[in-house]
Amino acid sequence: IVDEAWTALRGEAVRPPALVVEVPRHTPPWSGRLLTFCPGCPHRSSYVALEKALEASGNPLEECVVTGDVGCTILGMNPPHNLCRTEVAMGASIALAQGFVYAGVKRPVVAVLGDSTFFHAAIPALLNAAAHNVNLTVLVLDNSYAAMTGYQPSPSNPRTLADAVPNPLSIEELARAARVRRVRKALPYFTRRLSRVLRQAIETPGVAVVIAEAPCVARLPRSNVIPFTVRPERCVGVESCSASCLEQIGCPAMDLDEASGKAWIDTDRCAGCGLCAPTCPTKAIRRRLGGRWWRT
Repeated sequence: IVDEAWTALRGEAVRPPALVVEVPRHTPPWSGRLLTFCPGCPHRSSYVALEKALEASGNPLEECVVTGDVGCTILGMNPPHNLCRTEVAMGASIALAQGFVYAGVKRPVVAVLGDSTFFHAAIPALLNAAAHNVNLTVLVLDNSYAAMTGYQPSPSNPRTLADAVPNPLSIEELARAARVRRVRKALPYFTRRLSRVLRQAIETPGVAVVIAEAPCVARLPRSNVIPFTVRPERCVGVESCSASCLEQIGCPAMDLDEASGKAWIDTDRCAGCGLCAPTCPTKAIRRRLGGRWWRT
């Protein structure tokens, strides 16, 4: 609108509006390239656990409010998760979550943000929420890096500048110092446990902070990675599958073999997180170790 007004003021011809392509909410991952997390990213596991927690608490996902924040965490707004509703400014997720609660939202309200964003600008909002005991859950995805802006170590990372003494900060200790009554930490790759922790936080009155802590996979060596593969003799094919791994996970390391119509995993990109294995009803996703097939 501003561009059109300025063009008209200068007496120039108004350019036609740019073509806007709307992506359907449930676009299958193999139908086009999606803006999503890296293969094996712990944030993907955290969002899967959050989905399960909201559903287990008896709340339709479309009626719950999940506020996002700046950084890799906001990718949870895209398929297949479709959870985050807002992205305003660094640290705004907690403040906006409070606003939704004050506005009368009765369904669960969850603020999701990364560790760098937490240290940068979210602490004042957390202090305010704790002081007023607002009914909201804060999910901090702590991977120790500001991955989206160049992998700078966050204050929770033990890495420091040259000749500096390591003194990493603890999000858990800061949250407790803010008088948050319920603070829990979990490894995001154990989605069942993280889901239980999140459900307890959602159903507990007042502010709850859940920290999903795991290092950024882009900064880890691949020398010890044992990738997962799809056993074609067990895979029934995407069109016939009742719980498609491609739709549920949306991992860039997974794709569709157009010739067979079955799922396929690029072992060079797979980080071995195992998030895809439990989604397969025929147990076709496994990794081979010592001559045997293993689920985890």
